[in-house]
Amino acid sequence: MVMWQHQHYHAIVISGLALPLVLGFVHGGLIGGIGCFMLAGMFRMFMVLNSTFAINSLSHMFGTQPHSQGDSSRDSWLISCFTFGEGYHNYHHTYARDYRNGPRWYNIDPSKWTIYTLFIMGLASNLRRLDRTVLSE
Repeated sequence: MVMWQHQHYHAIVISGLALPLVLGFVHGGLIGGIGCFMLAGMFRMFMVLNSTFAINSLSHMFGTQPHSQGDSSRDSWLISCFTFGEGYHNYHHTYARDYRNGPRWYNIDPSKWTIYTLFIMGLASNLRRLDRTVLSE
């Protein structure tokens, strides 16, 4: 899947902008097309990119360093609420091969829950964890 995305990157980006424009135009004329392009195309892209940049800046400034002080990465449950679990950045930097960002059951980490649900459904395998065990089918 990742290689397919890599090979078709430009087509994915163009369709992600063109599809909202066309659908908006069909349903709302020129104004609807521009509105959909701005909201579903440009604003979506703006939010995704800025949340990614926020993880790599805010998660190195705010929070605690419970796992390692080898770099400036920090864990913050508040940042995690807005970044799909990526706020547990200190854990991620310390145990980069672990599929989880928040290792405890109560950590707000929707990406961990999603990956584990896919594992239960048989759609993911070999989940690596801190204790170096691999969950397999």
